Amino acid sequence: WHPVVGKLIAKAKVPVVPIYFHGNNGLLFNLLSLIHPTLRTAMLPAELFNKKGHKIKLRIGKPINVNEIPDAGNATKLLNFLRAKTYALGTGLEEERKIFNPRNLFKIKKTPEPIALPIPANLIEQEIETLKENYLIWVEKNYEVYIAPPSLLPNTLKEIGRLREITFREVGEGSNKSSDLDEYDIYYNHLFIWDIDAKAIVGAYRIGKGDEIYYSMGKNGFYTAELFKIKGGFTPVLKKSLELGRSFIRKEYQQKPLPLFLLWKGILKYLIDNPRYQYLIGPVSISNSFSKFSKSLIVDYISKNHFDHEMAQYVKPRKKFKVDFAKIDTELLLTGENSFKVLDNLISEVETRNMKIPVLLRQYISLNAKIICFNIDPKFSDCLDGFLVLDLEKVPQEMLEKLGKNL
Repeated sequence: WHPVVGKLIAKAKVPVVPIYFHGNNGLLFNLLSLIHPTLRTAMLPAELFNKKGHKIKLRIGKPINVNEIPDAGNATKLLNFLRAKTYALGTGLEEERKIFNPRNLFKIKKTPEPIALPIPANLIEQEIETLKENYLIWVEKNYEVYIAPPSLLPNTLKEIGRLREITFREVGEGSNKSSDLDEYDIYYNHLFIWDIDAKAIVGAYRIGKGDEIYYSMGKNGFYTAELFKIKGGFTPVLKKSLELGRSFIRKEYQQKPLPLFLLWKGILKYLIDNPRYQYLIGPVSISNSFSKFSKSLIVDYISKNHFDHEMAQYVKPRKKFKVDFAKIDTELLLTGENSFKVLDNLISEVETRNMKIPVLLRQYISLNAKIICFNIDPKFSDCLDGFLVLDLEKVPQEMLEKLGKNL
């Protein structure tokens, strides 16, 4: 990282390809470094040659055009940017470079249970036939959208729980149980899409009526209260909220835009029929498959751009997430007019599996939703949850018109 290199790059104006070599120096090297820098230098040849027979991982980033670098005319700033880009590539390998932690010896890692057997389609179809008169809210193409109480869905709900677990495991989440059902499913309503042609459930949400939950069970009746400590000052919001959660669209349908659109259309129809609700609340998940660096980027960005500090004073995490940028200057990497797009692109470059910001989080932000707290959920594969609040009075009008068309 010599300044002369920065001057050469700035003058040549050619693309730069960042390459990160993954590895650590040995314990003896680090100990001698603490004693005297000369001893560290003397150990360099030994560190080089003791790698024989070892696998060295490297990551090659996308070419960077000099005109994409902020203050590219300044050799020092140019090098700082390239250094940040290069070391960011290494954060995607963080799981493999974590130093041994004795506390992990006492952690019992859950072995995932085998996924439950599917419920026969004819049983679900018979159940759905009984819902058509009172609980069918929308039909489009080969899809039917329903919202119904759990008492009418004994078989359908079992299949929803099974499909939830499959879908969540695919992205590094899930309960590790054979089916993802819990005590909240017993008294929350369920919004789901039925594919008439395939005779299959496409996706679902569960919906809790805030006022009814609060008056019958108090604030601890909300699933969100299991993840976050909620103070009394938040009660007025709880009473005027629908709590959403456990949303999924099964893998076979995730590349189709219509299913997610229909879930949102179903929620809007529910709100039209229940106008006393002003807010949508609930956890939005960020998979533990993301590196700590990427999760830190998302949390930091949202805290600066999409955070409601007034509501946040009433909510605290049960297991706090600590932002850690691994000494990388992220301010250099997140410049530009559309910083959300820059963030999304950076995460896709950093992650080894080309992951991007979760679709639901992106959708909520486009609706002007706010996050008021972050928490780690140990019961759900240590995924990171953001406490989301969407004030329906602040949803863009054009989106309401699009979702509400023909309702």
